[in-house]
Amino acid sequence: MARHVAIFIKVVVICAVALASPIHAQNISDFISIDCGSSKSYADSKTGINYIPDAGYIDSGASTSIDTQYKASGLEKQFENVRSFPDGDRNCYTLKPHQVEGTKYLIRARFMYGNYDSLNKFPEFDLYVGVNLWTTVNISASTYIATAEIIHTPSSPITYVCLVNKGKGIPFISALELRLINSTIYNSASGSMTLLDRLNLGSTYEYRYGADDDDDVYDRIWTTVGWSGTMKSLSTSWTVTDNIYHQPLGVMQTAVTPIDPDGPLGFFWKSNLPTQYYLYLHFAEIQYDLATDDLRNFNIYLNGELYFKNFNLQWLSAMTIYTPEPITSALTLLNLTFEKTSLSTLPPILNAIELYTLTDMSQLETNSDDVKAVKSIKSTYNLNRIWQGDPCAPRDSIWKGLNCSLTTKEAPRILALNLNGNNLNGIVPADLLAKSKQGSLTLYVEGNPNLCLTSPCNQTLPRRKTNLLFPIIVSVVGVIVLLMVVLVVVLCCTKKKKPQGVMTNNNVHPSNSPEVVVTDEVPRSQASIEEPVKGSIMQQTQNERIHIKNHRFTSSEISNMTKKFSRVIGKGGFGTVYLGRTDDDVQVAVKILSASSTQGHKEFKAEAQLLMTVHHRNLTSLIGYCDEDETLGLVYEFMANGNLGSHISDKNLKYLTWEDRLHIALDAAQGLEYLHIGCNEPIVHRDIKPTNILLNEKFEAKLADFGLSRAFQTDNGQTSFIPTIVAGTPGYLDPE
Repeated sequence: MARHVAIFIKVVVICAVALASPIHAQNISDFISIDCGSSKSYADSKTGINYIPDAGYIDSGASTSIDTQYKASGLEKQFENVRSFPDGDRNCYTLKPHQVEGTKYLIRARFMYGNYDSLNKFPEFDLYVGVNLWTTVNISASTYIATAEIIHTPSSPITYVCLVNKGKGIPFISALELRLINSTIYNSASGSMTLLDRLNLGSTYEYRYGADDDDDVYDRIWTTVGWSGTMKSLSTSWTVTDNIYHQPLGVMQTAVTPIDPDGPLGFFWKSNLPTQYYLYLHFAEIQYDLATDDLRNFNIYLNGELYFKNFNLQWLSAMTIYTPEPITSALTLLNLTFEKTSLSTLPPILNAIELYTLTDMSQLETNSDDVKAVKSIKSTYNLNRIWQGDPCAPRDSIWKGLNCSLTTKEAPRILALNLNGNNLNGIVPADLLAKSKQGSLTLYVEGNPNLCLTSPCNQTLPRRKTNLLFPIIVSVVGVIVLLMVVLVVVLCCTKKKKPQGVMTNNNVHPSNSPEVVVTDEVPRSQASIEEPVKGSIMQQTQNERIHIKNHRFTSSEISNMTKKFSRVIGKGGFGTVYLGRTDDDVQVAVKILSASSTQGHKEFKAEAQLLMTVHHRNLTSLIGYCDEDETLGLVYEFMANGNLGSHISDKNLKYLTWEDRLHIALDAAQGLEYLHIGCNEPIVHRDIKPTNILLNEKFEAKLADFGLSRAFQTDNGQTSFIPTIVAGTPGYLDPE
């Protein structure tokens, strides 16, 4: 029969005799034990562990008591209150244990709903440790206690435990606990280990940390399980010597064995998806009435595959079999079976079992320097934002107001920090200004009239027009729109009276009176239109080199300017746009033609030539270009607020005000007006869309991406043939 499971047979046996180590009692002061939602500290009546309120670990959420009917006798005190999180998608506890970086911890979160919100609706939400998904918490009843436990080695001295709202009910938590674990045990090279089961077999007593010597020094919770009708219990009062896993004495003094002396001992677990497991089996021979010729020898099978052969126990000495590498199973059922061999006179036994699943921890945390900088901002200005956990990860929980780089191989970096309109006071921190000047951080701090760039506070940052101007702007726009309608009517009437040209050989011979191209842009007075540069923009052939009056850069200068093309700020059909900085410390955007570009050299030249001949405050300014060897690039002024598309996307949580929208619409219309009416030769952009409208640090709009533009008229007074081939982005080019 074909096998459907791949199993790592490599196992390790830990014996008490060979590798025993003395028990170092855990210092209870090193435990972090948080009663979430509580306002008082206390010592737990069962364990003696000191629990403290959670106010020092989180700054969001609401503290609530569970319904009184669920405060039954014997309920641990930490379940009487909860902290719930009705606001924000992600809320995080910040844990700072005493131990140094690289120490291994057991982290445990516990949840009891207790109808704290009087809704009787059981939520489902995600739990993260750091920036990686730990598990999903699914509450099934008011009295059900859900426990999530993970053995984890943090990558930094600070550990975040985050509750994430999935839209299936409000997240809450009852208790959060952190315990130091010996670094030589529970080792995983590829991630962390989430507990699936930790069973004390043969007993009905639950063990964890306590005052007794037979309790767990690491405060692991050993739960009990109902045995099947095929098992029976064994026990002893003799002392069992433990090994480096320091199993509680009471756990190792009991075991289960099959009722049928020749029968197998079996356990199974079922999961929703194929999973990778870590297995720990704890054994000790505790039967005292053995004959001299008795032998307990058995094989261990996993999903029908031989896992360990001819296993023998030692008298009153703990032995542990574990897998140093995860068991990879293609099945959703994990079946564990113990069967006596032909040499054995006794059936198999098992004292305790631990089963963990592999938890992926591949997502890296944000660069630590960036985290310190942005946290300094929050602390300095006391920002009223739910900024908790890691700033940039996971991707769906990036802090509001930040833009981050997210890759699988490098730690995320904070690229932009938007603090516009927060009425901040004081001086912008020097480290943030330094990052901004270096080009590693784009800082938006407009709308903060009392915020300064220098000390003493004598230089305020540029401010947008205040809301007091809004009624005036609306009135002016209304008048402009009315004038536009009148102008269009007049021009259309004039156009109808003009004689029509005759089509000959794909060229139109116009009448003596040149036709004016009228578009739907918002018109402005002629005084506001900058004087265009005369001359045709479409005279060069494809094989000619480009001659632009602006600065010409070498390919090495482009490479130095962009720090070897290290920071991408945009991509399009033309190629990739990189952030750069000139020798005189001016931020620029460098557009490089890619080898796979669908537009190519022709459009590159078209855009360069057009920007050489047209100049307007609402068109992106060309600073220079590169046309050397294999490098074709255009160097533009840097537009700090990116493109309009990113601001009106439903993924952007901050909405543009109507004032901002009107300003942007007017700016874009004035740019179009200049192209259509103000230029010597009317120009059609052919690709006007939100991503081609760029915004500078003052949210002033400028048109960009002229590679598909076409001129309507040539120097000899003739109107050029306009091809009917569709160009640009479908839906943004008028088919007429």
